[in-house]
Amino acid sequence: MDAETIVSSTASSPSASAEGGSLRDSILHQLSGRDESPLLPAPLEQDLVTSSPVVSSPGEVLVAGPVIDPMAEYRSLQRRLLLFTLGLSALAVLVAGWRFNGPTALSVAIGSMGGLVYLFLLSRSVQKLGGTNKQVGKVQLLVPVTLVLLSTRWPLLQLLPALIGFLIYKPAVIISTALDLWIVKPAANSPSPSSNA
Repeated sequence: MDAETIVSSTASSPSASAEGGSLRDSILHQLSGRDESPLLPAPLEQDLVTSSPVVSSPGEVLVAGPVIDPMAEYRSLQRRLLLFTLGLSALAVLVAGWRFNGPTALSVAIGSMGGLVYLFLLSRSVQKLGGTNKQVGKVQLLVPVTLVLLSTRWPLLQLLPALIGFLIYKPAVIISTALDLWIVKPAANSPSPSSNA
């Protein structure tokens, strides 16, 4: 179908004039080959914030559709990682308290708190990326350094259990990623209800 055919069929189309749409919208509609408007995508689930106006010419304003919060998924991931780390940290402190002595459990607890602070500072630094920030900040690197210095100055804090407690955020990240892949993968392979019809 060439451009002249589209323009002539659009100009004579009763649906274009009945709906009050412009010639441009009708042409875009026919070129897209779809029944729905090309400017309005299907509504998304929960990340909708508002509709944003798009000005195509000085007197015309079209609604382009909902604006999606791009950081919503990242904040959800950040919360999930912090909760997984907190859960694994509590489990590690309980196991260290049950299996080893009190100072070892305290060292694991202090190291775990350092790991939580490190993960929080890292995620806050990653969240600030873009715009003027082109690299991740280095503030979070002070946490393991402080942990090592604290273990050398305070005799009750043991270095190895504190470092093990600090590194608990790593298995939490791995477990969270594995759960994401395990949950998403079966959903992607399952047949959709519309494909059975």
